[in-house]
Amino acid sequence: MSLLAAALAPELLAELRALLQAEVTAALAARNLEPQKRWLTAEEAGAHLGISARALYQRIRRGRIPAGAVRRSGRSVLLDRLALDRSLEQS
Repeated sequence: MSLLAAALAPELLAELRALLQAEVTAALAARNLEPQKRWLTAEEAGAHLGISARALYQRIRRGRIPAGAVRRSGRSVLLDRLALDRSLEQS
């Protein structure tokens, strides 16, 4: 049990868990309502993965992002959202 959980009263801890679950459910519902496009910019892909665009570029350079998920268009980099999701599920 974490130190915070040990310090809180059980009823307060249960209320905190319920509030957190409600927030997560609302965020997921809002995300599912947004239309999802297949090809994302580096900024969008970073937000999708929960990392910065700079960290995303580092992962591409180090080979942690599958080559099939990356498409270069001039100076821009586009990433296939479906391939990113598949690679996340496999790891």
